[in-house]
Amino acid sequence: MRKIYTVGLAVVAVFAFSVIAAASASAATEWLLEGAAIPSPGDTVETTGELLLEDTGTGTQIECSGKFDGTVGPGATDKIEKILNLAGVEETSNENLAKVTKPAIDCKVEAAGLCNVTVGALIWVFPLHLPWKTELLLPEATLWVDDIVSGTGGEPGYEVSCSTIIGVQTDVCEGKPGSIETNVTGGVEGVFEEAETFNPRGTCSIGGAKTALTVGKGITAPTTGGTLTVS
Repeated sequence: MRKIYTVGLAVVAVFAFSVIAAASASAATEWLLEGAAIPSPGDTVETTGELLLEDTGTGTQIECSGKFDGTVGPGATDKIEKILNLAGVEETSNENLAKVTKPAIDCKVEAAGLCNVTVGALIWVFPLHLPWKTELLLPEATLWVDDIVSGTGGEPGYEVSCSTIIGVQTDVCEGKPGSIETNVTGGVEGVFEEAETFNPRGTCSIGGAKTALTVGKGITAPTTGGTLTVS
């Protein structure tokens, strides 16, 4: 039987975007379905991809592959409501270290950092403060950034709990990561770059300020068919 290490995620992952981008962004941007404006209450979408969650202060890195379920539109608004595994299942029967049962995603350790775990070990990540409100911005001509602007009851982030040489430690990482959006075949690709221009680092309770880094990418497509674009 495999050994599962518990990691609580106050993500981001997984994860809002740049204050600079928000301040300078144009409002003249929106999500489109088949080239047309999306009416209220928005269109349901799913984002499939891979994210690397890192506390640069401790060196802990966790790789997560999965799906974000939510909505886009009307206009520039969008929302992340659920985080699923690659099979499209919301894993709801897992307990964090506080013995609270909540949705999770099974990830793997890429760099142990302070944790006494083996690289490649499986680890549970528990998203916090869902749903997350996000917003499409246009900081420059033909440069779209999707900004996670807030969570529900707290900032998006992730909480990592693992055994260390001084006992079990919990690292809560919160922030507002941002992805650059590009129209591609199959939907809209969002890329979380390492550079902070549009993807600012958040704060981890152990690593400190500007140590919560989310990098990776995913493609967002409508669940009901059609072509999704940003404009």
